[in-house]
Amino acid sequence: MTLTSKQKKSLWIVAGVLVTLHFAPNLLLTARRAMASRQQTAAVQKPSPRRPQAAELNQAGPPPFPVDPENAQFRRLVGDWIGGGILLNRGACHMGFQLKPLPGKPGYRGYSTLSCNPSLALLGKSASRENMAKDAINAMTPTSTIMTGEAKDGEIDFHIDKTIGTPPDGCVITGFNVMPFGEQIAVEWQAGTCPGGHMILKRVTNL
Repeated sequence: MTLTSKQKKSLWIVAGVLVTLHFAPNLLLTARRAMASRQQTAAVQKPSPRRPQAAELNQAGPPPFPVDPENAQFRRLVGDWIGGGILLNRGACHMGFQLKPLPGKPGYRGYSTLSCNPSLALLGKSASRENMAKDAINAMTPTSTIMTGEAKDGEIDFHIDKTIGTPPDGCVITGFNVMPFGEQIAVEWQAGTCPGGHMILKRVTNL
């Protein structure tokens, strides 16, 4: 029996379909395996976002200074303070004081400014031209200090780092102490061989 060209073509088509059906499952399985392999390779090459460990989350920097009971007491005094009083040879004066913790280490920084008003009557001096001139100079000469200190034995004992301005009597502050006084603070200072002074200051602001 001789097959026509059309019949031969049909047989080739049927044979091709049978071959395709036979090998199709293996081809699909190979393709799936290749795709899965590429996905795994990409996942290995692309690192996943790193999650911080619990120890890292709980890790904190060092405290600015040791939190012992005494330092905790003086930490509450950080802020601005002001007060006034009568000082020997200066008359009616007032002081502004700022207390700040030292960054990253124990201790405190203090800033004080002392200024006085004309007060000839309080000093028991006559209103002569010379005394009036001295009184005016006294009123126009505020003096300031920059100091550092540490809390010890219920007070902060400051070392004077720098003085700004010189009082008319030449008695600059050479030592300074601060201690709690109820809701206020008591400050006391020394002025070398000259008489020192003391005041009670009230809070103005918190830092």
